[in-house]
Amino acid sequence: MNGEFLSLAAPKFTIGTWDRLTTEQHRIFISYVRANFGGEVGTDPSAFAAGLWNDSVTTANSSSTPASDRLLNLSRLTTFVGVTSMWEKRNVIDRVTTVTNINGDQPNANFRLFGELAADSMERIKKQFDQTIFGSGHGDYSISRREQGMWGQPNGQFSLTKDWLRFDSDVDYRRLINPAHNTKDNSDIRAFDGSKSHLQRHIGRYGNVPITMQDVHLGPPSPEALFISADVHTEAAPQMEMISQANSAALAFIERFKTRLTLDGLFEEMFAAGAINYIKSTGFFAAMGLTEELVSSLRDAELIRVYKRLMDFYYLRSLFQMRTEFLGIIALGERTEEEPPEVKDMLSSAPQLRVLVNEEAMDVSRFYQQAELEELIVTLEQAASAYRARLISGEGRSQLFRANVRSINEQRRHPYHIDTVASEVAGEAAPENIYTVEHGIFVVQMVKENAELKIINLGIGS
Repeated sequence: MNGEFLSLAAPKFTIGTWDRLTTEQHRIFISYVRANFGGEVGTDPSAFAAGLWNDSVTTANSSSTPASDRLLNLSRLTTFVGVTSMWEKRNVIDRVTTVTNINGDQPNANFRLFGELAADSMERIKKQFDQTIFGSGHGDYSISRREQGMWGQPNGQFSLTKDWLRFDSDVDYRRLINPAHNTKDNSDIRAFDGSKSHLQRHIGRYGNVPITMQDVHLGPPSPEALFISADVHTEAAPQMEMISQANSAALAFIERFKTRLTLDGLFEEMFAAGAINYIKSTGFFAAMGLTEELVSSLRDAELIRVYKRLMDFYYLRSLFQMRTEFLGIIALGERTEEEPPEVKDMLSSAPQLRVLVNEEAMDVSRFYQQAELEELIVTLEQAASAYRARLISGEGRSQLFRANVRSINEQRRHPYHIDTVASEVAGEAAPENIYTVEHGIFVVQMVKENAELKIINLGIGS
């Protein structure tokens, strides 16, 4: 529970004492104490909570390992501060009655808070977190909401039980369109993503927090450190025959995409029949900002075109970035490369995409008319063509690309996994397995169709 991940030459973070937390953060932490320490709390829960917080802070700020699990380590302290400050800014913190778990760096469900909401919280949460999450919830937490659309970040998130009484909440500090999103640290306020430190990004949207970061700028690793054993090879367990097949199918798709540099043709050849219906069910188009009415008015062929143009843009942009700058989340605190001038101009001219080149721009990715969507598609096509031309010309370094693949892969704990289609997605059809392979920027989801594995969706982020 008290494991740490960001120990590799990461900047030093200092956590503020109890008196620097807000009144509502005090209340929330006291609820955590009540839920986890029972009668040990005694007659003065506030004093117990203050002591636990300050003892935890003293240990974390001295870079010592907590002597027991009763103390919160650095990752749990920063998670609590980051998530609760997001709640306060979004005006929902008063709906939280209890926090039961404060998760930091750990194998599963990391960097998030679990707890309970007041019985009449649904409308407030719906109003403040009015975007659907691209994908679905998990386990009992099947309802997922976020505060911004696909382009916006940082982005507060709630996953909730169907009765809207229990939650899992975190902050996604990276844009889904950023390839460095594909790391387990995407909810860690201490991490970097090659664009901007999460702490800076958090303050920009949610305000100051009682966390200070040592003012250092770490340069990229030396070539010797970067380019030795740059490729990561992970093998599926021998008994997992289908995962092995899925790996082969995914790598075949990745190689063909890197050769063609477009989904045109590949979608028709390698995707499952009816894949577009599954993609709709994941909330992909809602996350893009398309209204339910607009999605319903578009034929499948038109939705496939939208899907292909966005995914072309995402993957080509990602491939270019991975060849031109190091995206390691620890080694680099700020971006070293600008967008190519022609691409920057295109993105700046599209209201829905300005946030990609200007983090202070407003996220306005909501579409009511097909004409607005068409304008976005044209911009995505033009930008993708510009990246494609630069990739074809050989711009960038292949060694740097391999180093970035390694950096992303090494942070994945589960590059292969099997999920079952939720019953609400499968409808009357029998639930089926979805085989997912994650490699570098590529997340390939497949289903078995006529004894073959066919792609049913591509992931943006993780």
